[in-house]
Amino acid sequence: MITSNQRGALASGDLTYGLHNSRLKHVSEVPRGLACDCICPACEQRLIARKGERVGHHFAHTGEVCSYGQETVLHLATKEILSTVRHITLPAVWAENTFPSDLGFNPSKWAQGLKRLKDVAVYEIQDVRLEHKLGGMIPDVLLYIKNKPLVLEVTVTHGIDERKLAEIKRLDISAIEIDLRDAPRNMTPNELRSIVIEESPRKRWKYNAYANRFAASARKSAHTRFARAERKVVIRRFDSKGRAEFHVDGCPIDKRTYMGESYADLHWDCFSCPHLVSHKVEQRKKDRADDPTISDELRRALLNARESHGAIWCDGHVRVGA
Repeated sequence: MITSNQRGALASGDLTYGLHNSRLKHVSEVPRGLACDCICPACEQRLIARKGERVGHHFAHTGEVCSYGQETVLHLATKEILSTVRHITLPAVWAENTFPSDLGFNPSKWAQGLKRLKDVAVYEIQDVRLEHKLGGMIPDVLLYIKNKPLVLEVTVTHGIDERKLAEIKRLDISAIEIDLRDAPRNMTPNELRSIVIEESPRKRWKYNAYANRFAASARKSAHTRFARAERKVVIRRFDSKGRAEFHVDGCPIDKRTYMGESYADLHWDCFSCPHLVSHKVEQRKKDRADDPTISDELRRALLNARESHGAIWCDGHVRVGA
């Protein structure tokens, strides 16, 4: 007999689930042949349960094969699993902590990368609805968790199209996708159940309303911080050994002091400081001081010159004075 670990290839129209008296049945739950008394959930054509030795057990259409049978049965199976179990594991929620590009400057390091907003967690399901109209779209499955709707799309052939995704964003409703495009067609009920309710790499956010609100708030906060920030010029200096250093004079938190004056080192202090809002450091071409044809006197003058190398925007003065 064919086992779950020795899967035979199924044809594109073959199914592993059929409808028996309006109930979804896996091929393993019914007798072979026409005695299964099942129909295709999509086209309602009579099915035959084939349980041979060479190919994985499956349902076949007795007539013309329909195109949507597999997609329909997986939607129904997913709804049935969630309706029975009444919980689902959702992926972690991440948000891009990005600096608004319209400000036109490089963001500070604290504003780059991803921010983890929520960990992977199990959520109780209040209600499960199959292909229930919501706004201008019909989700594959609609869940209600903590009195809020969650769109669940089961992808078998094509992912969420642009029109549906635009409507999801317009309604500001979170949406998650379970991607089964390359999943084995004859996976067992337990394998499908594991994908649907447990943590799985096949499950991913297509849109998360909470992450979107966080990003909007972060952008607003960045604009506010930038408006209050103080622009400070980055100065290149040289130490006693002739090594270049980049300083910002007048550090509001007195990171370093020299001769009673506060300053900060751009790389060692500013780039790791929470008060850094943004920076625009210029990359200079090779300095004239490296020219071997100039005199030592001119070289010393060039090395000692206070040259601007861009600027930073710092809100330390606001925080300190608050």
